[in-house]
Amino acid sequence: MTINDFGTCLKARLKWYQNAISLKEGTTPWINGFDFPEGNVDTWRGAAKELKNSLDMLDNLQPKLSVSTPLGP
Repeated sequence: MTINDFGTCLKARLKWYQNAISLKEGTTPWINGFDFPEGNVDTWRGAAKELKNSLDMLDNLQPKLSVSTPLGP
């Protein structure tokens, strides 16, 4: 898995939590068969905030190349 794949996965999970919150609050039309996450709206809000924080950190990663040697990287 690449860092881009990981970011895409986190974004999809964030959208899922945001959709669950919107559906439960009635701010978006109901989606038949929507698979709600475990927990309640407060739990989902917390998960969404943590995912957003993780995505923000991921955006600020500084990639660097290193090679392991017997003397260290």
